[in-house]
Parts: sequence; C-alpha cells; structure tokens
Amino acid sequence: MSKKLVTLADFQGLKMRSVQSPLLAAGLQALGANPTTLPAQDIFQAMQSHTVDGMEANLGLIQTYKLYEVAKYVTANVNLWPFPTVLIMNKDKFGSLSADQQKAITDAAALVPDFSIKIFTDPTTNLVQTLCDEGLKFAVAKPEDVAAMAAATKPVIASSRTRAPTPSASWVRSRRSRRARRRRRRRRRCRPAVPPSGARSPLPAGPGRPGRAPTRVG
Repeated sequence: MSKKLVTLADFQGLKMRSVQSPLLAAGLQALGANPTTLPAQDIFQAMQSHTVDGMEANLGLIQTYKLYEVAKYVTANVNLWPFPTVLIMNKDKFGSLSADQQKAITDAAALVPDFSIKIFTDPTTNLVQTLCDEGLKFAVAKPEDVAAMAAATKPVIASSRTRAPTPSASWVRSRRSRRARRRRRRRRRCRPAVPPSGARSPLPAGPGRPGRAPTRVG
C-alpha cells in the first residue's frame, strides 16, 4: 500500500486484490473495500499501474514477488484471514497405491505445517528485517481498530458457517459402502485364477509341483 491501513476507515473505497473466492471477496466488502480478482503473478504490475490499491499477502509472498518495490506499507498486526496449506490428491489414484506408498505421502504431508510455519518464525529467515532493509515500512493498528475490523467481518464468518454442509448419515453410510466395495474388488483382483475343469495349465507341472494358473495383480 502507498498509505497505512490501520483503521476500518482506511479500507473504504479501496481496490483490493483478492483471490477468486466469494468468501474472501465478501470479507473485503465488509471492510468497505472493492475486491478485484487477480492471479499472484499479476499483482506487481497491477499495483504499479494502480489497477489495485493494495492486497492481502503473507510476508513470504511479498518478498518472492518483490512487492516491496511497489508498496510502501504493510500492516503488521491485521490478519484478514488464514490461508491454510491444503494438499489434494486424486482419490482413485491414491487408492491405487500400495499401503507403503500411501504412508509415505501422508507422513510427508504431516510435516508440511511445521515446515511452512518455520519459514516465518525461523530467526535465520527474518523476513521482517529483510523487508525493512528493502524499504518497506510496518504499520501497527491499535487494539480497538483491530476489534472494529473483526466486528465488521463477523456476519461474513457467521454466514459461511451456516452454509457449510454437514455430512448426513446416509452420505456416511454410502461412503463406507463404496470403500467396502473397492476393498472387495482389490481382493478379487489379487486372488489366483482357477482354470476351468479339464483345462490345461499354462505352466508346466514339475516334480511335486502341480500346474498352477498365473496370478494377476491389478
């Protein structure tokens, strides 16, 4: 931002960059700003040309995209909303993996939160000092102003909670049934095939070893 954003009044009428999310757009509107959807790679040019007046971002993004070159201030203690790290994988693809492969993925995913947080908390990666050295200034909102912003966005938060779907009992039963069917199919694919009565086995029988049909693992 070219000016400090430390009160609710400071947001009035500003064009603020937002990701494509109705919830985040509603939050910015509740603060009095006009949300503008932009991909991250377009933020620098948009702020340079004043297509937008400001944006919400973590310090790592500001450093990565060198946004300190087109902004003068960042508000240090106003977090508009959390951006959790969400890892997504195709369900069928994950189900086709072995138990060891699935465990490797889930174990690695469990390490992501601490790794992500350390980027901002590790003293060896002092982003605040780095950005200050680049000329960015940190503004601090008063507690009463932070409370006013929180109060302005409460209706948005309440609305999102009432719209969140709750799984019904029938949906849970259906999901369990699908999982059981997939397990049965996998067991059938791994079961040795038995040749028809009187059919000749494709594998020759050896001493003490009857002929056996090939086993196909799906």
